[in-house]
Amino acid sequence: YDLNQTAQALQFMEKATVAIKKANCDDCKTTVSNFRAFIVNWNKKEKSEPSNNLVRAYSFYLDAAPEDFEALIWAAQIAQQRNDSATAFRFYDRAAVVAHKQGKAAEAEKFSSIAMEVADSTGNDGLR
Repeated sequence: YDLNQTAQALQFMEKATVAIKKANCDDCKTTVSNFRAFIVNWNKKEKSEPSNNLVRAYSFYLDAAPEDFEALIWAAQIAQQRNDSATAFRFYDRAAVVAHKQGKAAEAEKFSSIAMEVADSTGNDGLR
């Protein structure tokens, strides 16, 4: 992404996600950690104007690390910043579910409410 080769970065991320999900990596825990660091750095670079490719990168990462509560929130915020309410809703909703699974009742309630607010703002009955 740093060399403006986001298409190639996304292809790599997709392959990494598949490998992680199949546990077909030498050290998947390290791979996930490196993947997360990569996304966080990309996020910092595009802080003021996040691209759709950054949202896609988060989607790949979250397929590989579905319980990463913080990353779900970051992805939702980026999608919301890009006015992609449907994607923001999905990430906020997943964050609420993960928070609940992790015993974080207050966060689960908070992000469930945010997800509903985002859904309501779209006027899309399918999201409610």
